[in-house]
Amino acid sequence: MTIYVEYAIIDNLVINSFLLLLVNKFMKFNAPKWKIFISSTIGTIFSLITPILPNWCNIVIKILLLILMPLIICKNANFKKLTLSSLLFLFLTFVFIGLIMVFCYTFNIDFSYGENGETFYNFPVGLALLLSSFLFIVLKHLINYFYQKKHLSNFTYSVTLFSGSYSYTTLGFLDTGNLLYDKDLNKPITMINLNTFTKLYPDINLTSVLLKKNLPLKNYKYLNVYSISKSQSILVFEIERLEIKENENTFYIDNPLLGLSLKDYSKNLDNECILNYKLFENGV
Repeated sequence: MTIYVEYAIIDNLVINSFLLLLVNKFMKFNAPKWKIFISSTIGTIFSLITPILPNWCNIVIKILLLILMPLIICKNANFKKLTLSSLLFLFLTFVFIGLIMVFCYTFNIDFSYGENGETFYNFPVGLALLLSSFLFIVLKHLINYFYQKKHLSNFTYSVTLFSGSYSYTTLGFLDTGNLLYDKDLNKPITMINLNTFTKLYPDINLTSVLLKKNLPLKNYKYLNVYSISKSQSILVFEIERLEIKENENTFYIDNPLLGLSLKDYSKNLDNECILNYKLFENGV
């Protein structure tokens, strides 16, 4: 019985804490740690008594815990939030158990279920904690990635640039931090990366840009841009038209001003164009 209690504490107090932390983060409840500890402790206490109870009673208790444990950390609980958090808690529980099962089958470790659904595996408790910690970190990063992508998608637009006989469609990110502005032309500057530039001007190579040779660009010039750490000179020029699609609406901007960035920010933002927020102030 001592071995079972040891496993029950790890499986329920520690692992359930991980599960509730993930639910708390995904659902953005911002519950304090003490609520998560209380919820995990309640689940642990009931896990110690369910093996001696009838199966029907065990099932009822597990269903109630599935509702009660997320409810404790649920902020401004309503039916929808409680349902989603309970389903997420249940899903994550199966994911954690699945990881342990895969590990056991891979290394031929005995794994079994008790009559009341409790799990038994023949390896050190510390290893179970290590596996759970690893999965917790992976899932936490996935949740962060999910919300980052969701945030970026709210400020991402389909953008088509037109210059002469060439056009190129890509994704543009609306960056409120893009304050670049040409006072002489009284126009905001939208930044593009080198790939977009070469799509619009396949006959212009980077060497010509860096050496500031005569370029077949409309109203081009090199503008000094200052930042906290350094200053740099960027190529600024006009194109015929910029097309921005927002849901079912399409907006056109004639003779927009573009700036060439040699940084490949597409890896971080999944787009090749940094839209200036002043474009949107002017009616987009």
